[in-house]
Amino acid sequence: MMVAKMPLSVVNDGIECMVHSLRRCRDSSRLMEMGFVDKARIRVLSRSDSGIIANVNGAKLALSMELARQIIVTC
Repeated sequence: MMVAKMPLSVVNDGIECMVHSLRRCRDSSRLMEMGFVDKARIRVLSRSDSGIIANVNGAKLALSMELARQIIVTC
């Protein structure tokens, strides 16, 4: 089975993924504090042009598309 790596910003609603890595940005440490760590499971609940709502470790979190682009996932 082929596993695709992509930014969280392009994942469609209802898809479950796993964090692969974070791109280095000024918010990297904050994203890790929010639960976006290696192999964390994420389900995209809602996606729009301005951002996404995702379930991470049982918590619903809203992210701008700019932040979602920094999170690389495998699906």
